[in-house]
Formats: sequence, C-alpha cells, structure tokens
Amino acid sequence: MNTGILSRPNYWNDKYINNNTGWDMKSSNPVFVDLLAENKLIKSCKLLIPGSGKGYDAIAATEKNYEVTAVDLSEKVTEIFNF
Repeated sequence: MNTGILSRPNYWNDKYINNNTGWDMKSSNPVFVDLLAENKLIKSCKLLIPGSGKGYDAIAATEKNYEVTAVDLSEKVTEIFNF
C-alpha cells in the first residue's frame, strides 16, 4: 500500500462513509480507559487525541473532567457521528 494515501482526508472520509472501519471496537481503547481509571494521567493536563475517529476516547476523557482536543483527518466523521 502506498502510505502517502493514508494522509489524504478522502481516504479516511471514504472509510467512514462506507462503514469500513474494521479497527473500530465500538468503545474506548481499554488501555486508555485503564489509564483514566487508575489516575495515571496528570489531572490538570490537557489532552490531545489525534486520530480520534468516532470520539470514544475523547468522550471518556471529558467524562473524567479532562479538557480534550480531538482531531481526525476525516471531515466526514464529525458529520456522520454528530459531535
């Protein structure tokens, strides 16, 4: 696979539009959830979640009162999932 295509927004837009997101666990990453639950992150920090996709990790962090910036290459993911 040409890795240059991975940095193109339309590649990721197409994945979400066609529901071709085999990596999606339909929930937050279990390791990230454990970090939040065990207070392994500095409480006063701001979190950047790159490749945030459907936002599961961002939602979990905001529920723990973190200030979160979530970004994704796909513009469509925010339209499809109504963030």
